[in-house]
Amino acid sequence: MTHQVSALAAALVAFMGFTSAPASAADSCDRTCLEGHIDKVLDALTSRDPRSLYFTADARFTENGQELIIGDGFWNTASARGSYSLYLADVEAGQAGFIGTMTENGVPVLLALRLRIEGQLISEIETLITRPALGPMDAPSPIPPAAVMLEQRGAPRVTFTQAVSRPASREDLRASADSYFTSLANNDGRNTPLFTEACLRLENGMATTRDPALPAPRSLAMENYMESMQLDCDEQQLSGVFGFVSEIRDRRFPLIDRERGVVLTFSFFDHSGRDRVVTLSDGSTMPNPVNTPTTLQIAELFKIDNGRIDQIEAVIIDVPYGMKSAVWDQ
Repeated sequence: MTHQVSALAAALVAFMGFTSAPASAADSCDRTCLEGHIDKVLDALTSRDPRSLYFTADARFTENGQELIIGDGFWNTASARGSYSLYLADVEAGQAGFIGTMTENGVPVLLALRLRIEGQLISEIETLITRPALGPMDAPSPIPPAAVMLEQRGAPRVTFTQAVSRPASREDLRASADSYFTSLANNDGRNTPLFTEACLRLENGMATTRDPALPAPRSLAMENYMESMQLDCDEQQLSGVFGFVSEIRDRRFPLIDRERGVVLTFSFFDHSGRDRVVTLSDGSTMPNPVNTPTTLQIAELFKIDNGRIDQIEAVIIDVPYGMKSAVWDQ
């Protein structure tokens, strides 16, 4: 199947006029180069024309976990770039990443983008796009769109762009990010990854830790999941509040920036919805916030310094229960 997909991609490159060229081992791509490729792809998206880009013959593209022909999907509807832009780079692996805002036919959306660059050619494009949620009869959701909330915050957190004092190994950075998932799945509060005191998590632009909009005193005897958002990163996982997350699978760690201590991950969160209550670590219970079998596909960014998770930013979409990525399997 993979061979057939690669052959199809090569044929499409030739048929649609995309440019490919032989790669040279000397064509290394530094941070500035990788960020430049991000800008080129974003410009191609807003112009709705990928023919200005240079691809390998077997280049692949996915949108929200589904493989598409390069030039389809968001290429048909992207309107303009937004004001929130966070660039990511892994020079060692030739990976570039981006989390930022755009508009789609005039509607604000949140985009997570990953590129793989081989000898100055694009071989992989992976995107997750969070579009505004709609209520009954297409009524707007009471929660502002993710893109709007991020633009209201202004610029990305500066710590994501700062170098760490002591760069860790790729293996240690990956292990730190993975420990977050291991502790959160079937969360019972018995173990937690190492967090800094300043740790803050944003999910689709919304703070889901240390939320100042919830003035009630901190307590592990929570009546509903929303109340847990006033806890910090460590308190949340120690509380057992994530016990409704059945499994975090197909975890991938394609972009690891040792200089800045940044790891970009992709995974699927499964929620079976089987148990009607979640038992917290103090013995109290809360209603399970997930009533039906549900899967979330997530691009999650971690800032890790001295072995501790300092900041988290996630782009999340709903997908069919049990779905796997059409292409990316490691």
